[in-house]
Amino acid sequence: MAELNLDDDKLEEIIGVAIKYGDLIIALPKPNRHSDLIRYMIHELQVSEIPKHVNEGFYTAKGTFLRRERAARIAHMTGQCKKPKGSKLTSEDLW
Repeated sequence: MAELNLDDDKLEEIIGVAIKYGDLIIALPKPNRHSDLIRYMIHELQVSEIPKHVNEGFYTAKGTFLRRERAARIAHMTGQCKKPKGSKLTSEDLW
């Protein structure tokens, strides 16, 4: 899964939540929330402790990882979200 370049405004549909954990990106499809993803990491992947500084975000239909800030912009530009509640997109803004 690639990370979208900050200068690249490809309009890709956001289809799920994701967490970038070191070099690993873990993702679940909508309507999952980031809390579901963390539970999955703990129970299924047996991650004993989630670091405080993971990058939470989303992924697109093309497999691109988007951090919350970029995801807010893309979701607004694609019409998936009329206006995020803040500068960072949450799954509640989408589904």
